[in-house]
Amino acid sequence: MPSDATLPEESRAQAADAPPPAEFGGWRLLACAVLLNAGIAAVIAAGFAKNAADAVPRIASVRLAELVSEQVDDSVRIDVGAEAAAREARVLGQALEQALHTVALRRGVVLLPVRSVAAGALDVTAEVEAEMARLLAEPGS
Repeated sequence: MPSDATLPEESRAQAADAPPPAEFGGWRLLACAVLLNAGIAAVIAAGFAKNAADAVPRIASVRLAELVSEQVDDSVRIDVGAEAAAREARVLGQALEQALHTVALRRGVVLLPVRSVAAGALDVTAEVEAEMARLLAEPGS
């Protein structure tokens, strides 16, 4: 900016009345900081909303009555004593519980009986049956 001595008289009067040159500070700095913080908050909120929506488990159904009745039918066909039948029922119950837990974790779902779920839910009965068969085939079961 030229010095006041080199400016004509009229320009010196205008320069004296003009506001000082804008400095990056004061309210402008505060406004920029607020806008920057609002932008960061919006990004964090969007990321949280996306991740929170992904964390909601889906619902899948299992035909539990069918699974249990098949096992009971198989046990009835084989004539064993009451003690052996009770032992077999415990083994089957533990295998069913472990299979349900494994499939639920593997699929990331909450398992409900088929009658408790609206139509269209994923049916994982076959997968639970396969997992039960695998567990029962393991030595020591």
